[in-house]
Amino acid sequence: HLLMGEVPYTSDLRVLDSIFRRGVKGPDGTRIALLPEGSRSLIDIVEGQVKRNVTNWERAMDLLNVPRAMLTMLDYSAPLRQGILLGSGHPTQWGSSLYPGLKAAFSVKHGKLLGESIRNDNYYQVSQEFGLYIAEPSGGLNASEEAFLGNIFRNVASLRQSTNLLKKMAGYLGTIPGGILNWSERGYTTYLNKLRYDVYKQTMHNWEKAGKFALDDDGSIRFPSNVSPEEGTRELRELSMWINRATGRGGLGPMENATMIRGLNATFFAPRFISSRVTGPMSVIQPGVSLKWADLDIIHTPTVRSMALRSYTSFVGTGATMMALLDLGSKSGFFPGMSIESDPRSTDFGRIVWGNQRLDWWGGHQPLVRYTAQALTGQAKTGSGNMMDRNTFDTSMRLVQSKLSPLVGLAVDIKTGRTFTGDVMELSSGSIVNQIYN
Repeated sequence: HLLMGEVPYTSDLRVLDSIFRRGVKGPDGTRIALLPEGSRSLIDIVEGQVKRNVTNWERAMDLLNVPRAMLTMLDYSAPLRQGILLGSGHPTQWGSSLYPGLKAAFSVKHGKLLGESIRNDNYYQVSQEFGLYIAEPSGGLNASEEAFLGNIFRNVASLRQSTNLLKKMAGYLGTIPGGILNWSERGYTTYLNKLRYDVYKQTMHNWEKAGKFALDDDGSIRFPSNVSPEEGTRELRELSMWINRATGRGGLGPMENATMIRGLNATFFAPRFISSRVTGPMSVIQPGVSLKWADLDIIHTPTVRSMALRSYTSFVGTGATMMALLDLGSKSGFFPGMSIESDPRSTDFGRIVWGNQRLDWWGGHQPLVRYTAQALTGQAKTGSGNMMDRNTFDTSMRLVQSKLSPLVGLAVDIKTGRTFTGDVMELSSGSIVNQIYN
């Protein structure tokens, strides 16, 4: 951003601020701070002087993201969506992040205090240098959780300060959805930040005790003589990469730029989340190639790969056990009306079906298994229970269709005459609303 003459994001300014305060080593080995103690933060200095320009492209993409923003209001699905995979391998951190996330949703002060506690921790500076993702509520394109991208409600709410009566009225009307969205985002972001950082901190603490590295008072890392700097830094970088992927923060490869990301987020519901569920298994398997053009870098470090394997093993084992117990309970009459779909070709594979309600704890992995089974067998089972033949190309298109954003997905459903599950798309108001919220 600086080289292109643009204002860096808040999260980037925060990292720069910590680096400037740490300073550089002088000839005598002492550190010279580039920002003295007690001085204003870079965030206050830069954002107080410069206002980021909003382009028409950004406004258009924000408008397209309105339906997704509506869907994420009062949403606290992070524990069973982004957090479930990492939490399976680290249940203590998963559980201890639940209440702080909920508390932050209703308390701006609590959210800020928890964020400050993370930023003041000894390992925070290292975590940012090696790529651990810590989101900023309302932090912009690369600094927020992608489910909450799109600032149109917040921009509308800011019109309360306008002298124009109509704009002022629109601002007060926008305060209601904007406020609800802020509650949801604060809780969602706080939960994921705490889960990511707690797992990172515990792992780094264990590694430091084991002698993998030493952390100096100024926050810099020193490796022992038996560990090369290249090997040590790769292990730290891959630790951050795994935690990011496990919590739904995958890379976008050659499309990792602001313009493309806005377009992707308007077209797909959560492109980084999709990427994470594809690249996640790359943290366990090692096919011998590194697809860097698609950000499918292979994790080579044995310790990080064992962490990933433990999470996947616990995740699949726990899920399969719960399925088996609930299925046994439903067949024994303990849960009347409940069923567990075990056919991998079915839309409801692995889900608890109880009347019209469905519970999916597979954290975004179920569609990949389902569409793979459909492609291999050439058959699919719709939500209504009908079997139908489906070739590989059609299955691939259904997979893409299921990941589209609400508006784009609705347009494709109407155009093709079928939903991504294979059911007939009716043009009644109830059917349209149902598809938007699916």
